Amino acid sequence: ETAAAASLPQPGKHGQTVWALQQRLIKANLLRAQYNTGYYGSKTKKAVKKLQKSYHLKATRRMTKATDRALTRAVAKMTGPRTW
Repeated sequence: ETAAAASLPQPGKHGQTVWALQQRLIKANLLRAQYNTGYYGSKTKKAVKKLQKSYHLKATRRMTKATDRALTRAVAKMTGPRTW
C-alpha cells in the first residue's frame, strides 16, 4: 500500500479526514447528511461500496486511490461545472 493510499480514511477511523470524505459522499448523493459524523462506520462503508460498484471497482468498502478518483468524478457529475 502506498503512502498516498495509507493517508486516505479507512473503516474504524474517525476525525477530520473522515468528515471530509463524508462531505464528498454527501455531495455525490451517496450518503445522507445526517450521517456526517466523522466516524467511518457502517453507513460510510455502505456509501463507499455503492460508489465502488457504480464505477466497476472492487467493492472493498475501503478508500483506495482509484476509489478517491471515482469519488471526485461522482461529485463533479452531481454538482456540475462551476458557473463563476
